Amino acid sequence: MMMRTNCVIIVLFLFFAHLYSSFSLRESASSLRLLAETFNYSSKTQNLAKFAIAEHNKRSKDNQLRLIRILSCAKVFNTKNSVTYGLELLAKDREGKTNKYFARVYQPNYIPSNSIYELQKFELVK
Repeated sequence: MMMRTNCVIIVLFLFFAHLYSSFSLRESASSLRLLAETFNYSSKTQNLAKFAIAEHNKRSKDNQLRLIRILSCAKVFNTKNSVTYGLELLAKDREGKTNKYFARVYQPNYIPSNSIYELQKFELVK
């Protein structure tokens, strides 16, 4: 009986250690998916993706993109009053080449109806 209890404790310890290590913060879409609540592609998700593309196009005069599809969108609560969203997008450039991009969008003072965002990161995924 004692050996069975020890095995259960060891298995639980290993499970929680693995779970804890899975939640380490990294700047990648895959870790955001682990940390985050993935939600359906609602109008909020569409607005986030359109904002990320529009903001990227404003900042980069050379590489104008057009949104093709949202591959994934996840949200991570950073603080009590703000949210960061991670998006994987497919976008087409001027030459017609479709690439995969990762965007991180921050929403300060989180209120569901608040549509004020900041683009923190936008990069080509290789």
